[in-house]
Amino acid sequence: MDILIRIFFIIALVLLILGVVLSILGGGYNIISAVNGGFNYVWAGVLQIVFGILGGALYYLALIWLRLVALASLEMIRVFMDNESNTRKLLAK
Repeated sequence: MDILIRIFFIIALVLLILGVVLSILGGGYNIISAVNGGFNYVWAGVLQIVFGILGGALYYLALIWLRLVALASLEMIRVFMDNESNTRKLLAK
């Protein structure tokens, strides 16, 4: 299970990085297209870049929190299994 938690974390982290990069590139495209369009594209691009970075940071914190919860749950399961194993050994004596 520990390996699965790590794999899911790495996949989610790659998706996070990809999403932030695409958001920054999209915002940059909006800023560049402001030359042809107008002033509203500049604000849209800047806001897209800022919210992409802030959203990425919040998603990263949520991802870390979920990984910690998953690892703690896994450790709790291990403790219960060890407790059950020790109880069976004690009853067998």
